[in-house]
Amino acid sequence: MNADMKNTALPIDNERLAAYFQDVESFQATEKRTARRWGRVGWVVAGVSLAVNVTLAGAIVMILPLEKLVPAFITVKSDGTTSTTMNFNSLPSNEKAAMTRAAIWQYVRARESYDFADAQYRYDVASLMSNPTVQGTYQSWFLDKGPGSTSPQVTVGKKGQISVAMVSLSMVRPNVALVRFRRTVTMYGSDPQTSTWTATVGFENVATLPVSARLADPSGLIVTNYQAQKDSP
Repeated sequence: MNADMKNTALPIDNERLAAYFQDVESFQATEKRTARRWGRVGWVVAGVSLAVNVTLAGAIVMILPLEKLVPAFITVKSDGTTSTTMNFNSLPSNEKAAMTRAAIWQYVRARESYDFADAQYRYDVASLMSNPTVQGTYQSWFLDKGPGSTSPQVTVGKKGQISVAMVSLSMVRPNVALVRFRRTVTMYGSDPQTSTWTATVGFENVATLPVSARLADPSGLIVTNYQAQKDSP
């Protein structure tokens, strides 16, 4: 009989049963409150995310278009390499203005500075960016090695260098720029001599420049008139 009692479940009194059901109801109520609380948090997070996404979308719409199609010309050379150029006239006006200013200063710097180590490169750039008349005048001056020549090849040569630094660049009228710059002549072993100069640069942009020339002159700027003189003290 003792063995039968061990295998038989004992009856649960009413008080213990009521306490058990009360615990179950309390647990279920707690779980419901937790679920509602997390549900509210989820809706808040979703609302904030939606507001952020709407704000970002509005910002993107305000700055559209994000891209501008600019025609580019790709030339395949005989050795298989390629070079790319863009149509200057297809650029936005602010980019065209920036490229024009950069090209003008590039010309002035190439023409007015001098260092024997890269004199050939500067000579080539200044010649390339000049029309035939300006180019002829510049080359005659630069290549002159006769008595009384003011060419830096004669006055400086390998004994020093000339550097320039822009002071200001402004457009005085269409296709005419006024460039003020400091010109420093340094002869090795002597103190640098600095003076201020003003250059008047007339120019035009051409669309028919050869691709090989575009590598040094991307905007196609050609100088049609150039005058530079030292400012009065």
